[in-house]
Amino acid sequence: MSLGPSSEALDPDKWTVFVLLDEQRHKVEVEILDKSYRMNIDGTELEFECASNLASHLVETKINGKEVILQSLARSGQHLQLQHYGSKFNVTVIDEAQNEYSKHMLEKPKEDLTPFLDSPMPGTVISVSCEPGQEVVEGEEVCVVEAMKMQNSLCVQKSGKVKKVNCKPGDKIQEGDRLIELE
Repeated sequence: MSLGPSSEALDPDKWTVFVLLDEQRHKVEVEILDKSYRMNIDGTELEFECASNLASHLVETKINGKEVILQSLARSGQHLQLQHYGSKFNVTVIDEAQNEYSKHMLEKPKEDLTPFLDSPMPGTVISVSCEPGQEVVEGEEVCVVEAMKMQNSLCVQKSGKVKKVNCKPGDKIQEGDRLIELE
């Protein structure tokens, strides 16, 4: 990930990036000063100084003169996971072109998986304690799977009526196999 200007930028000391944080997009205009950066984040100006390398695990900074220490937990391309006083922040930094392209790439809506009980691991079904038509309550054990010589109790995530049972004792299952379906 480059936090510097793109190759087509006219002024190498000024550039614009977009920061995605908590499902919100923030426009960040950056200007290199003598020993710091001036940033305009959604219309709010601040001065950013960094005493350490931005790639290190512990980042010592000053924001508007106030010392701020961040911990870099993970970094993969343009994605960062930062921590400040125990709060974790997932951050993505993209350039202007990527920002424009992303407007045309709509996110797939998250599927509600609560009516389904999928196997969290490969193993063998030891017991099934529900059948189609039976009412179950959230947190109720509906089957037991043995994996690595340990028995694991699997519970439904919501209350409802069992629509379908896709396993029986003795079945060999894989991670992700759909075991129980609720109406």
